Amino acid sequence: MARVLLIENDLVLRTSLRTILECAAFEVEEASTARDAARAMSKKRIDLVVTDDLFESADSSESLMTIVRKTRPRPAVILISGHGDGHRELLAQATEVHTLLTQPFDLNTVVATCCQALL
Repeated sequence: MARVLLIENDLVLRTSLRTILECAAFEVEEASTARDAARAMSKKRIDLVVTDDLFESADSSESLMTIVRKTRPRPAVILISGHGDGHRELLAQATEVHTLLTQPFDLNTVVATCCQALL
């Protein structure tokens, strides 16, 4: 069973995504901040990170993406965005993000994207 770290500060969206992923047989860890995410990655093997902000600082010096890059084995990353803008798309491409999911997205797309990222 693949372990997903879901990093989302919006409680409603985080809860919905967790439910969807658990129904699809993923083991889900949650974090609402980059600091919590860094803590989770240091304690358990994470196969996939689903986040709305790769560039939030986990501490005074490291962004979440920097921490992801140091994690071994390195997890796949899916970036979720409230809107499609060229800036976020370019950042996603430049930072080894597997997929940029733009809201609104349907449940099947979320599960299919997670499965594909883990291949």
